[in-house]
Amino acid sequence: MKLDKNSVYLKPITIKHISQGWLNWVKNKKNYRTLNTDTKNFNKQRLIKYINNLKTNKSIMYAVYDSNKKKYFGNLKLNNMDYEHKTCSYGRMIGEDDYKNKGYGRIMLYKICELAFKKYKFNKIYTYVYTDNNNSILSNKKFGMKIEGKLKSHFIKNKKKKDVFLFSMLKEEFLKKKFK
Repeated sequence: MKLDKNSVYLKPITIKHISQGWLNWVKNKKNYRTLNTDTKNFNKQRLIKYINNLKTNKSIMYAVYDSNKKKYFGNLKLNNMDYEHKTCSYGRMIGEDDYKNKGYGRIMLYKICELAFKKYKFNKIYTYVYTDNNNSILSNKKFGMKIEGKLKSHFIKNKKKKDVFLFSMLKEEFLKKKFK
């Protein structure tokens, strides 16, 4: 099956998504190592608080579904929504293993750009990716995100300093893309 921008759809994240997979995903060791947030001690109550704090934190989050199977398989989020400077950061997570390394990450990036550039009228989006997260690096590059730089010891994960790449895209770059 060939994926395109209609292969997924979004729904605003709600408390019901916690028991539909989200809590299991953030506690999964394979997923945990790529997340910038320390989720080892997350539980249902902590995720409920996380959802309730989204607006306060200038963030919006969506559950991502497979359009064909109607299956919830991941999340995406816009963070640090700065309406004055027209920038925001983004995050995405594919929680279900069946959806990893199949192109869904790039489709999610398209949806992120649609939201950021068309709905919220931002000019630039950016994200931090651990320098050892090869799948995310490859997905971001394939989509057309540019590496603006490498930030040394930018995060601490498991008591170790981690380097990250800063990826970004401008609205004009997205609008020039040919994406089916």
